[in-house]
Amino acid sequence: MAFRPLVVLPPDPLAVDPTEPEPKDWKLKLRYGLLETTLKHFTVLAEGCMEDPENPFECRIGPAVMSMHTWAADAEESADMLLAIGREIGFCTTGPSRVYDTPPTKPPPSDDTPYGYDIQFVSFDGPDVA
Repeated sequence: MAFRPLVVLPPDPLAVDPTEPEPKDWKLKLRYGLLETTLKHFTVLAEGCMEDPENPFECRIGPAVMSMHTWAADAEESADMLLAIGREIGFCTTGPSRVYDTPPTKPPPSDDTPYGYDIQFVSFDGPDVA
């Protein structure tokens, strides 16, 4: 029985690297219509109060501003996402949300499901902090 030698092929330069989370050219594809989505990109901010001392964002208890980027159908859905996610992590809003149409930093979801990313908090001294 004869064995064939193992042939090792060089990596295909056009193949997608599975360890790379997203293609590098997604912004160009989105701009020129090669990547389509029904969602729009927003940045949403809201002032409120962090109430959970065990929050995963290392935000101290008290007044803070929460911000996040969203892929959503419209500005109202983006604001609703901030309220819902904020409640889940112990953040209570005390004023209106501000929604801005901004360029994306992550690609849109492939299944057009709204999602938020890059959640951040900035604590500040206010009347609720002694």
